[in-house]
Amino acid sequence: MCDDTIEHHHSSSQESTYQRPLDKGIALRGVDGVRVFTLVDNYGDMFAPSEDVIKRHHIIHPVPAESTLEGYTHIPLRAEHGYSALVTIDDGPHTYRILFDTGISPDGLVHNMSLLDLDPRDIDIIVLSHGHFDHTGGLVGLVEQLKGKNLPLVLHPDSFNVRRLNTKEGMIPIPTPSRSYLAASMIDVIEEPQPSYLFNGALLVTGEIQRTTSFEHGFPVQERFDGEDWIRDALVLDDQAIVINVKNQGLVVITGCGHAGVINTLNYATYLTGESAIAAVVGGFHLSGADFAPSIPKVIEAFDVLKPKRILPAHCTGMAATIAIAKAFPERFFANTVGSEMIIAASS
Repeated sequence: MCDDTIEHHHSSSQESTYQRPLDKGIALRGVDGVRVFTLVDNYGDMFAPSEDVIKRHHIIHPVPAESTLEGYTHIPLRAEHGYSALVTIDDGPHTYRILFDTGISPDGLVHNMSLLDLDPRDIDIIVLSHGHFDHTGGLVGLVEQLKGKNLPLVLHPDSFNVRRLNTKEGMIPIPTPSRSYLAASMIDVIEEPQPSYLFNGALLVTGEIQRTTSFEHGFPVQERFDGEDWIRDALVLDDQAIVINVKNQGLVVITGCGHAGVINTLNYATYLTGESAIAAVVGGFHLSGADFAPSIPKVIEAFDVLKPKRILPAHCTGMAATIAIAKAFPERFFANTVGSEMIIAASS
C-alpha cells in the first residue's frame, strides 16, 4: 500500500487523556458499497437464513470419519470467543480489503478463511481494534498464510501495554502483542492514537475514542503494568473502530469489543465525519455480565435517539443485551454469526 493512502489527523494535544478534545476530522467521502464478512465470532448457526442485507455462508467441509456409515463427517466454520471481519470497500474502480481483528486462536481465522475460499494474501491492510488476545491471537496463523507478503497493520500504541484482569476469581493475564514478532514477520506496524483516514478518505480508523456518556465505563477490572507497579486501566484507551460512509446510506461503524462504549463510538464517528445517518453498527458492544447489565437499557435508549438502520451485536455483546436489542428494534436487529456477510450498497 502506498504511503499516500494514509493520512493522520492530529490534535494540538499529544497527551493521551480521557476527555482529550479533538478537532473534527476530514470529511469521510462516500463510497459505492461495503461488505462486512464475519470471519470469527462467538456464535455459529448453520441454519440461519439469509435476510435483507445479510447473506449467510453455510460452509461445511467433508473429512474422513470411520464412525459414520458413509465414512465421512463435516467440519463447519468455527465459532470462538473472539472477533474478526473482512471489510471490503467498493469505491469506483477500486476495491479495498481490510482485515479488522484476527480472533483468539492461532488457527481459527485461517481455518474459516480456507473454508470460505478467502485468500489472506488478498488483504490490503490489517486494523486491530485493541490489543486484547481475543482480537490478536490469530495473527500467528495469518502470518504463516501470508507467505512473506508485507502488510501494514494499524493499531493504537496502548495495544502493546502489559495487562491483566483483577477479578474476584483472581488475576487473569492478558497476552500482549509482540512488536518483535510483528517486525520479524514483515508486518509494517503503524502506531497511531489519532484518527487515520485510509485509502484516500474511503476509510476512517477512529483512533482513541472520546468518552462522553455517563453510563459507559470501559473495562473496570483491567489493570496495566507501568514498569514498576500494576495500576487501574479501566478506560482501554486503545479501543478503536472503523467507519465507512456509503453514499446516500450513511455510516457503517464496526467495533471490536466496544470497550469505549458503543454509544461513545457512534457519537464520535458522527462527530468526526459530520454525518448523522448511521447505516449500520456491527461488532462487540461489551455488555455481557453483571457489571454491564445496568447499561443495557441506557444503550437501547441511545440507539433510539441515534437511529442506526441496522444493528448487528456480536462477540462480547452478551445474550441478555442481544435479546433486549432484538426486542426493542425488531426491524433493525440482525443476528450476527460466523459466516454472516452484511452487504450495503449505495442508493440513488
